[in-house]
Amino acid sequence: MIRPLILFGLLLTASVASCAYRPPLDGLEGTWGSSELGYEIQFHGPFGVAAHAKAAGLQDGDPVFRLLSMDGTSFTARQLFADGGWHTVTGERKQDGKLYCSDGVKSWVMERR
Repeated sequence: MIRPLILFGLLLTASVASCAYRPPLDGLEGTWGSSELGYEIQFHGPFGVAAHAKAAGLQDGDPVFRLLSMDGTSFTARQLFADGGWHTVTGERKQDGKLYCSDGVKSWVMERR
């Protein structure tokens, strides 16, 4: 009986620890926008929420971005699109300070607001 409780405790601890991990944003904190999106993204840690939302069905403060990984100036994330689905996107912060993003089908540029 004690062994299953110990295993459950270890699994619970591992789950909480993995949820607490936050990849660094290295200068991405703040508000970024793109005319293609219909909203701006306000970054808080690895999460982004809608700001100045113009897209149908989207309100300010709605979650729209989840950073999955970051390597230097490049990142992979999940982002909410106009179709209501979460899509994997990749991006890179270039020398001009802009974020160049793509979902593999289309590309867009985000600028700090």
